Amino acid sequence: SRTLYHAACNAGFPSVHHKSFCISSSRGVNGVSPKVVEGVRAHLRVLRLYQIAYKCCSYWDKGIIMQDDTSGGGKIVMTGEDDENRIVLDLCTMSLDDWAQDIQRHLSTVLQSSIVGLFDTPYPLLASQVLDLTTKLRATPPIVAMTERDAAGWAKSRSRNHNLMLCKKEYSYEGLGASEFDILGCVERASGSVMGSNEDDKVK
Repeated sequence: SRTLYHAACNAGFPSVHHKSFCISSSRGVNGVSPKVVEGVRAHLRVLRLYQIAYKCCSYWDKGIIMQDDTSGGGKIVMTGEDDENRIVLDLCTMSLDDWAQDIQRHLSTVLQSSIVGLFDTPYPLLASQVLDLTTKLRATPPIVAMTERDAAGWAKSRSRNHNLMLCKKEYSYEGLGASEFDILGCVERASGSVMGSNEDDKVK
């Protein structure tokens, strides 16, 4: 994706790639369209929301944050609280609905801006939403550029050098298996399952 990003930048297309962006042949934003600047800011907000979820999942897996069932309401607590951890805890207790809506809102801003190239994280995880919103918000259909690699080698490298945020099989699309390409769909299905379970408990 970095090669494609640099090719787009060299061609003069305003583009973003994780924490990098190219919007001008010179440093700064002087002379850059406000729509491009707005798009970059929205991109960084989407990226931050993804990183919040990634960090919270990682902390939960490591036992740094956990659910305290003794509190009655199942309060989320964190081991070793300091100022930085308290900020993380506040983010990790953010409503999933709010998190998903914020991503959708900022993603819409990105797609309505003059940013042309969207490369790398977090866009593969939002593939469904990107394609859906692009058809609604842009006159030009999206171009999906993919590189071809050896599947086994790529999977080993990816799992060794990058932790993945995947959907559990039971919440994946039609139960077909874990996917990192539909995080919002996973959240929606998981939330729906929990809500349905709670309603069943009330009936019992």
